[in-house]
Amino acid sequence: MNDLEAEAGHLQTLEQAFRWARSRQPPVTPLETIPQDEYTHDVIFGAGETLFLVFDAT
Repeated sequence: MNDLEAEAGHLQTLEQAFRWARSRQPPVTPLETIPQDEYTHDVIFGAGETLFLVFDAT
């Protein structure tokens, strides 16, 4: 978990998050985008069977 946290902690946009997810080996897969309101979205990425990363983007 610490490796993923260190890698993803600096990401500031969804574009950066998706680019990072595609570059990972094994890949981190976007699973769902959840709109919170007209400006904010949460994107859930799966990193294995039991590990998930959630990015909050405004």
